[in-house]
Amino acid sequence: MYFRHIWVPLRELAGLTQSAVLLILSDWFQDSTDPAVVELLGHGREFTDSGLVVESLHKLYADARFAPVFQRWWDEAILPKVPER
Repeated sequence: MYFRHIWVPLRELAGLTQSAVLLILSDWFQDSTDPAVVELLGHGREFTDSGLVVESLHKLYADARFAPVFQRWWDEAILPKVPER
């Protein structure tokens, strides 16, 4: 997935920690009306119920609908936080 490739650059270029990036993602998902995200968050407990974490992660990795979702998140929520060089 994408995350292992973004931690160091985001920390060095924008001062964003892993936890900050994940909180930004969580907030962005909560505000999203995208059908894939709404379905993923469905019961609102997928990431707090340990029995559902694996299923939720599988959806994120395997469902092709999430590629454009992550691109929008990146463009809307992350890039504005990275200073131009």
